[in-house]
Formats: sequence, C-alpha cells, structure tokens
Amino acid sequence: MKHLRISVMIILALSLTNLCFAVAMAAQPQVVAGYQHTVGLKPDGSVVAVGSNYYGEPEVSEWTDIIQIAAGSLHTVGLKSDGSVVAVGSNVSGQLEVSEWTDIIQVAAGSSHTVGLKPDGSAVAVGDNDYGQLEVSEWTDIIQVAAGSSHTVGLKSDGSAVAVGSNYYGEPEVSEWTDIIQVAAGSSHTVGLKSDGSVIAVGDNLSGQLEVSEWTDIIQVAAGYQNTVGLKSDGSVVAVGLNDYGQLEISEWTDILQVAAGFSHTVGLKSDGSVVAVGDNLSGQLEVSRWTDILQVAAGSFHTLGLKPDGSVVAVGYNGDGQLEVSEWTDIIQVAAGSSHTVGLKSDGSVVAVGDNDYGQLEVSEWTDIIQVAAGSSHTVGLKSDGSAVAVGSNYYGEPEVSKWTDIIQIAAGSFHTVGLKSDGSVVAVGFNDYGQLEVSEWTDILQVAAGSFHTLGLKPDGSVVAVGSNYYGEPEVSEWTDIIQIAAAHYHTVGLKSDGSVVAVGLNDYGQLEVSEWTDIIQVAAGGYYTVGLKSDGSVVAAGDNGLGQCSLYDWNLGGVLLPEIGISLDSYRFGEVHWGKTSSTVIAISNTGNDTLNISDVFLNDEYGVFSIDSDISLPIDLEPDQSIDVVINFKPEALQSYIGSLIIDSNDADEASIQVPLSGTGVLCRFGERPWSKKISRHGRVPCSFPGVGFGSQDCEAMLGFRGRSAAWWRHNSRTAIDLGLRLFQRRVPAGPCDTRWN
Repeated sequence: MKHLRISVMIILALSLTNLCFAVAMAAQPQVVAGYQHTVGLKPDGSVVAVGSNYYGEPEVSEWTDIIQIAAGSLHTVGLKSDGSVVAVGSNVSGQLEVSEWTDIIQVAAGSSHTVGLKPDGSAVAVGDNDYGQLEVSEWTDIIQVAAGSSHTVGLKSDGSAVAVGSNYYGEPEVSEWTDIIQVAAGSSHTVGLKSDGSVIAVGDNLSGQLEVSEWTDIIQVAAGYQNTVGLKSDGSVVAVGLNDYGQLEISEWTDILQVAAGFSHTVGLKSDGSVVAVGDNLSGQLEVSRWTDILQVAAGSFHTLGLKPDGSVVAVGYNGDGQLEVSEWTDIIQVAAGSSHTVGLKSDGSVVAVGDNDYGQLEVSEWTDIIQVAAGSSHTVGLKSDGSAVAVGSNYYGEPEVSKWTDIIQIAAGSFHTVGLKSDGSVVAVGFNDYGQLEVSEWTDILQVAAGSFHTLGLKPDGSVVAVGSNYYGEPEVSEWTDIIQIAAAHYHTVGLKSDGSVVAVGLNDYGQLEVSEWTDIIQVAAGGYYTVGLKSDGSVVAAGDNGLGQCSLYDWNLGGVLLPEIGISLDSYRFGEVHWGKTSSTVIAISNTGNDTLNISDVFLNDEYGVFSIDSDISLPIDLEPDQSIDVVINFKPEALQSYIGSLIIDSNDADEASIQVPLSGTGVLCRFGERPWSKKISRHGRVPCSFPGVGFGSQDCEAMLGFRGRSAAWWRHNSRTAIDLGLRLFQRRVPAGPCDTRWN
C-alpha cells in the first residue's frame, strides 16, 4: 500500500500512543487548526503559526523542543520532549494553566479547555468546566485524548471510548464504540476511526458532518466546527459538513500525510513537508509558507550543507567546531562534509575548509587544480585534473596515503579509509581494513564509489550495486538493488537513488534514516551520520532520521536556481491594541522582494467591513520590486465606536505560491486605555462633575439628566462624585463616544 508508512506515522504521531512519546520523544511534522489560526510543528521542535493574533494565540516563535501541538478556539498548546507543556492565547477560563504539568505524553485543546494524557493512561484537564468537560480524573487505560467545544473524549487501549462534557447533541455518546484506533472531537460532534478504515460519528449533524458511514480506507480523521475530514491511505482527502467558506474543497489534494480541521478552514500536511489549506482566510490562517531554491547537498555526522546556484553555501546542524561557518564562501562548485568539518571546492580549482582541524584536515589552502573533494571523519581528499589525488588529516590508519594513485576519476572518503575510482572502472582503496572495506581489487566496470564508516560501495552500469565491509546492521545488503543511478553511504546505512526518482535504503534505522520509501522526484541523495537527505528536482530538500542538532531542518532551502520572485512581509499580522475613540494609531508594513527575480506588486488594498482602517501611502501601483528592494505601506486605525475591529491588508503580486497575501489587522476602540479614568477629578464650584464631550453637544445639565443625577444637591455631588463617575463610565461606554481621559486619577 502506497501510504502504509503514513498509517503508521498517523497512529504514532496523531493517535499519540504511549509508544510514540515515551519511546520516540521526537518531533514529527504536524499541523493543527484553531478558530482562526493555523499552527505547524517543524522537525527541529520549533513551531510556526499564522492567523488571528487577537489573544496572542500564534505567539509560538520562541518555543523549542516541542514534540506535539494542539490548537483550541483561541489558544495554542505545545508538548515538550521532557513531558512539560506550554500554552499561549486566551486564558479567560484558565485553559493556559499548564505550567505545573509533568510527564505528559499528549495534549488536546478544546474551545476553552486543555487536556493532557499521562503515561499511566490517566488524564488531566484545566479550563472551562461548565459542562463537566474536565471530569477526567477517574479515567484509566487511555491512549489518546481529544477535545471539542465543551466535551472531552478518551480512547482506551482496548479500542473502546469514553467521553464527558456537554451532551446537548449526544456528542459524548460513545460508550458502545469498539475497535477504535483514533478519536477526534469537533465543536459538538465526535468522530471515531475504526481499525478497518471505516468511520463512525455522533453528535450534532446540522450540516451533515456525521455523514461518514460510507467512508472506507481512512487512516486519520479530523473534526472542525461543523465538518469532518478523513485522510485516505492513498494520500487523498474526503470531507463532509458545512462548506460556507470552501473548507471542504479538498477533492484535488494528493500526497497528504496528515489533516487538521479548524473552525472554518482545513489544513493538509504533504509528504514533502509543504502545507495546503482551504476555507476562511479572514485572519490569514491559510497563509502557509513555501519552500524554495538547491544544486547539491552533503551530509556530515551532525551537519548538512547545501550549495546554491550563485556559488554560496548554506548549512544547518551542529556547529561546535565551526563547521557551519560558510556564510562568506563564494564561487563554490562542490561541497563535502566530514565528521566535524566542511570542505568547499571553488571554480578556480582551489579549496576552502572550516571546522575541526585537530588532525590538520583543513590544511588545503595550497591545493590547486582540484576537480573534486571528499571528506572523511578526520581527513580531506582532493582529486586533481590530471587524475592524481592529494590528502591531508589523520594518518592513523593510512587513510591519506594516496600520493601514488593515478588515473583517478572519482574519490570517496569513509570514516578511516579512502576510495578511488579509476578511468578503467577498477577501484583502489587505502586506510582502515578491519571489516574488509578495502577489498575492492577485483571490482570491475564501476561507475561510482561511496564510502561509509566501515563499508564501501560500487555502482555498476546496469544499475546494480556491490559492497564490502561491515555487515553489522545490514549496510552492505544491496545485492538485489536494480535501476540505481547514484549511491551514498553514512556511518551504518546505505542509500540508493533509482532512475525514477525514488530512493531505497538499508542498514541501521534507529533514527528513521531509512524511511525514504515515499520520496519521489529525487535527483541526488546524501547520507549523514544517522540521517538521509534528498534533493528534489524543484530545488527543495527532504530529510529523514536524526534531527537532534537541527541537521534535518531543511524546509526553507531552495537550491535549484530557478528565477522566482518571492514576497516578504515585515509583519505577519498587527494588533493596534486599545485606541481612543476618534484618535488614529498607525503602523508601517514593509513589502520586500526576497526572491531572485522581479516582483510585481499589482494591488494593495484593505478588507475592512467597518471602514476604520486606511492606507496612507503615495505608492503608484502596479510597481516592480527588484531583488532586495522594498516599499513601506502605512496603515492607520481610527475606531468609530467602543468595540473591537478586525480587518486585513491584502497584497496581490506575481509570487508563484502566494499571489495574494493577507495581513490580519485588529484593534479596539476604547473610552480610556488601561490605567486611565474618565474626565477630571476636579468638581465644579457648584458641586457638579464636568460632564461635557467635545463635539458631542452634551453640557453638564444634559449629561446629568442622561445619567439620572439631575437635581442632585452640591453636597450630594461632593460626597458621591466617584460613584457617579464610575456609573457614568459604564453608561457612556454604551451610549456616547469617548471623551477626554485623565491619567492623573489616583
């Protein structure tokens, strides 16, 4: 089955069994959707979010070490690898009070409550309990939790389910369910995925969100406000329910790994790590970022390199020895990564290197006429245009003894050995040989060589592969491979690229470095210590395996050299906060071209139902921005009443992936900001509080009558002025515009 691994991943990463978090404790890419915000978990444990920021629900940029996320209506929850929990957003019902939780293995977020699952199968919950949705203290043997608007659902290890909370629509009526492998909770409905791929649902069916009885071959379910989404094993998606914002328009989605459902939007995570979304975008919750631009990749023990078309190099991962310090490199045509050092070949045949130099492996400054470089654990090798080779670094096992080699057309370096391919297809090797990794003298007709820690590979013209060396983890078990066009080797695993763009791998899989069976459209592979990297034809990069030091965090890389404009916005959203009625607050949003081709800004306008936001700019549209150019747009907010407002700035351009971008805007009109009180404390000489409002037309007598205080004596005013003013504030917030505020009140 094409998506067999998907079902395993969903059960591990989304059904959130004890095995996933107690054993794996590593971040799997994940998306979740709240009321008007969308959140994404990256493999390095960081989190990104777009959409409404009214309560701070997307304020997750500083989160680290996160392994699972959940989104409530107005709050976001993150589970850390140490079992602690963090949360941001609205806390009106105490749903963020999770700082003391420990030993948590899964979290779920409802409308105004948060639920945590512990390794012993018990559950904890905080937040709104108006309907008893927090009454989970007696639950046992739970392996997954889900939270709806006002109800909570638990999946038990025997496939049954339990639920507490609101029963207005029958949403907790799950007591007769059996054979369930995942549960999801919508606003007022509950969905269960059965082991045979069928789906059942109970609760509110006003919009047909329970019409799932004919679904088959489902591997994950999600539930939104009044809609239900199902992911099929072939990567397609089905959905039923309310479609007022187009949140069900998912029929053309393919290659999906995971789905999430928000209030009025649906999100899908694709196997290449990109994200798609449909539905309501009022707060920018559909603005999911893209990946762009790579020519060659290389992988060290714990760092990854990418060569860009302009000859620059990018690097991620461990930098303890300075092996990532490549930002100033230019004119590079090939890169290689050793255990803790990085090597770059320049177009003029010279070589540069950074990182660990304990064994002199960086001493390459005098090399000339080099056409290829390779890096071992602690040695560096260079192939010269005349077919000879040079090497520096550790000589403990004789790994740099290549001075007598001739007629070499390609080199490879293992941890402690060096391999050379000759023009006649034969192979030579020097260095450590305890595992027989140098036994290549009888090889013939070889097209390419690769070297792992203790094994050596050779690619033949017919697409088959030969291997010698350590077989402790099965790393040389390649005898049945066919149609291979490139090979790569790491510490204890071997990778092969097939002519159809798919990838195969054997060896140690402790970190999932062999999980490449679903990769497609690959044009080059690289193998690092305990991870595997693939370069796609569009210049994007995929990775599998150990990401403990960020070496697989490649989702922003685009090394393909395609000329593309790319729009950059200085603010993803902006909250003006509290602004006096009738006053104006302003902010500047910069629009820039972060791509490598001309960006055409065709229109900039506002989506503003109340007319309280305005653009103050003399920009003549359309306008072209060259790479690195930018323009500033001034946005004004002038509230007309005592209420909250939302809107958005919309920017249309020729950006291939984000032709129309929305920047959510919000603000609140107030009589007085926090810390201020209305009017002056001073009482007039006749005892009355001045109660007039500029431009409104109310005098003191009119104001007194409106408040019901007319005819009161001066003595009453002197003794009750504070009471009158406090009551006046409450009435005037509903009846009249704002007046002057006094920050001197004590």
